[in-house]
Amino acid sequence: MRIPSAEQRRHRLAQLVFRAALCLMCLPATALAQDRQAREESVWLENARIRYGIPGMVIAVVRHNEPMRFTASGYCDIERARRCEPSNPFAVGSITKSLTGLLAAHLAASGSLDLDRALHLIDPTIRLPDDRAQSVTLRDLLDQRSGLGSVDWPFYWNPELPRKQYLARLPAVPPLRAFRSGFAYANANFVIAGKVIESASGSSWESLMRKELLLPLGMNE
Repeated sequence: MRIPSAEQRRHRLAQLVFRAALCLMCLPATALAQDRQAREESVWLENARIRYGIPGMVIAVVRHNEPMRFTASGYCDIERARRCEPSNPFAVGSITKSLTGLLAAHLAASGSLDLDRALHLIDPTIRLPDDRAQSVTLRDLLDQRSGLGSVDWPFYWNPELPRKQYLARLPAVPPLRAFRSGFAYANANFVIAGKVIESASGSSWESLMRKELLLPLGMNE
């Protein structure tokens, strides 16, 4: 086997460098622009996090038909100085309201749920502070026009408390306003809505959400 001379090795190395340079020059301008934009978004996110005093956060960016990308900033565990990563889970909070409304609309469109049927006809076990259960519908709950109050603080600190306990306390909670007299934001509306969806379908809210919405959308985690 013939061993290349030093001159030949230098020539081959020069060719390799030249070809690599050509490859970089041929990269689509959009790819370079996207990379620059991603860096700018990361800087913007870090500055916003510091400005508003947020310990840690992750944002997802979707633009037109571009693939989704995630940008993380700050700390998900301050005591251990563990920085946030795109894979870190966060509490979704009231996003579940939008998901519950979407699930109800999906089931109604399939004919398995009636948004305008009175609650007591779907689930007679639901108790409210007055006789409005005879008239309140699932649509009223989703529109936040039932006028009901909420039992929230014990469940903020202990989200593992069963919904059954939450619902059991509702009869003792004074309404916020008269039935259908206007918009009145209350978490209770969506806790009840979830219970009504379960009663009408015979399946748990969690299993329905996963089967009907999350899995078909590719949300597997």
